[in-house]
Amino acid sequence: MDKKSEEYLRQYIKLTDTIKQKIEAHAARYHIKAEICAWYSDWEDFCSDWCDICGYSRTEARKLYHGGIGEFMKLPEGNGIVRFII
Repeated sequence: MDKKSEEYLRQYIKLTDTIKQKIEAHAARYHIKAEICAWYSDWEDFCSDWCDICGYSRTEARKLYHGGIGEFMKLPEGNGIVRFII
């Protein structure tokens, strides 16, 4: 995980070694870099961004979230959702 992503996430959560390992494993699984560009506190926060600001419906936002390309990840221990740079 790059230092910029670590600094970004530390603004919002306690970034533990376990969380970092999960992020790195997710990135490896999807063959993407472990670089984070957005953090959402929960599903409602995610929807407020993608629906209210970007104009997606909740159904479209859910499809985007579960799109299968690894762009989004729900963090362990209730620490929110992250978006990876794709």
